[in-house]
Amino acid sequence: DALNVKIAKAFLDISAAHYPERLGQFVLLDAPPMFNMLWKAIQSFVDPKTYRKIRFVPYDAMSKKKAAAPSGGHFARLLAESFDEGTQAWLARE
Repeated sequence: DALNVKIAKAFLDISAAHYPERLGQFVLLDAPPMFNMLWKAIQSFVDPKTYRKIRFVPYDAMSKKKAAAPSGGHFARLLAESFDEGTQAWLARE
């Protein structure tokens, strides 16, 4: 089952136990609508510090040219806020 709450909870527990405070930022880019149901089921299990590091970003910068531009939408703004220009260009291409 692709949206298994038990598996998601186990992932959160293992991550918290083995990688505490290693997460700088967790970006979910253009998460499918089905993910919203899973997120609602598991968000109460997420540590508050980790919760604040999670960002949901719609991918509204549809062209590479637009994605690379600072005004290209939510995704481009996230890249500009978080990464240097070389990393931004690489992420926009990927």
